[in-house]
Amino acid sequence: MDERTSVMREPGGTSEVLDDTMLNLDNSHMSRAEKQAKRTRDLEERRYNDLSFESTACEVADALLKLGVPKAGFLADIITGSPDDFGRTVFAPASTVLFVPKDYTGSKNPVDPSEPRGYAAAPSVYPEPNIPQNQHWVDLTKTGTIVIISQPKGQECAVLGGIMATKIALSNAKGVIVDGRVRDLGELRRLRLPPPPGEDCGAQLLIWARGTSIVGAAAEAKAWAVQVPVVVGGIRGDMVLMDEGSQGIVVIPQDKLEAVKALVPSLREADRKVTEDVVKGVSVKEAMRRHRG
Repeated sequence: MDERTSVMREPGGTSEVLDDTMLNLDNSHMSRAEKQAKRTRDLEERRYNDLSFESTACEVADALLKLGVPKAGFLADIITGSPDDFGRTVFAPASTVLFVPKDYTGSKNPVDPSEPRGYAAAPSVYPEPNIPQNQHWVDLTKTGTIVIISQPKGQECAVLGGIMATKIALSNAKGVIVDGRVRDLGELRRLRLPPPPGEDCGAQLLIWARGTSIVGAAAEAKAWAVQVPVVVGGIRGDMVLMDEGSQGIVVIPQDKLEAVKALVPSLREADRKVTEDVVKGVSVKEAMRRHRG
């Protein structure tokens, strides 16, 4: 799966058991299946928080670089559109939405296979469509995920605007990354997630994109499939960290997650010691030799 971001995992898969009081669940209105699904999501979120609230994207990238992950998991040239929440981080499993050219019907794509793949370049063959005809792609948004939207390279329309982003926020997704263009910037910047129990206001929905437009998606693109591998800057991974403070996004392969969590504290401590020595007058070269090897 070279040059593909494998981002189809959803929250779940843990065998840990906690009762509803420990998870602070209000389950009175839920069916048994809904209670179990929420319990699983909350358990996973507790596990992910160990990384998301204590690690910056830069620290995670340093760890991934040491682990040999291509490009250190960094999604380049995708910028924040949520200036009001500077400093916040969001960490969650990724879900995907794949857009294709509006006249695409399922045949091979007219794409030069030697063309560099970075800005949502099309694969030689798209996967089969999987969005039911009686449903809109945004109604299939996965709660608790960071939604990655892939748009064909070179298009000038937007694939996300105010209405779609509103639905994503109401679905309680953690954030949105658009490998393409967005519009209705004023609306996007005002969107907030549903408030947690006992609070009056939810957090701002983080939305990052490569560019902007004033033209709707129907001009050039159409949604084709959800929860399929997409091409985003040659990066592969299952977990996504959006970091407003570091102004960057890092994608973490699921099988590297525990190794990253183990490495970050030692890397952070090494940086602290390097900085401390430099302030004392030690040369950067010597401080790096002492503490970073």
